[in-house]
Amino acid sequence: MKLSSSRRARVLVAAAASCGAAAAVFAAAAGSATAAPAARPVVIVTCAGKAVVRPSSYVLACADADTYLSRLHWPTWTGVAFGIGILRIDACFPSCAAGKYYSFPVLVNLWRARLWPGHGGRLYFSRLTLVQTGSLKLPHNPDLPRTQTYDLSPSGGL
Repeated sequence: MKLSSSRRARVLVAAAASCGAAAAVFAAAAGSATAAPAARPVVIVTCAGKAVVRPSSYVLACADADTYLSRLHWPTWTGVAFGIGILRIDACFPSCAAGKYYSFPVLVNLWRARLWPGHGGRLYFSRLTLVQTGSLKLPHNPDLPRTQTYDLSPSGGL
């Protein structure tokens, strides 16, 4: 059975929300000390060093911006965040300047909230996990993993 794009998006949001609920239960059971206070949400730090909450886009590769997330929607944003969006990757073939961008639907999980040094007790997400949910084929690089986890810097990006 083939799902329409709006039905597929609703299914992905439901899956992300379910994962968020499971992660919240796990974190509570583990006695996580990094849960964010409700008055001050955990942030993700951009390449420019700015704190953002529920961004609609996010650059992963700060040096050249050849890998980024777009059309982000966040059903959950607490001590962990779950969202859906589009991963955009420059194939960099024959070079990054002449490369073509490819788009892939993804589930996004932000986790491992840590104190942001020099920001008065503010927490930032230090890990980002992507799960590709659609076709994942790049010419000249057919071995992309379906799941990737990145360390995020408190100064922004990867």
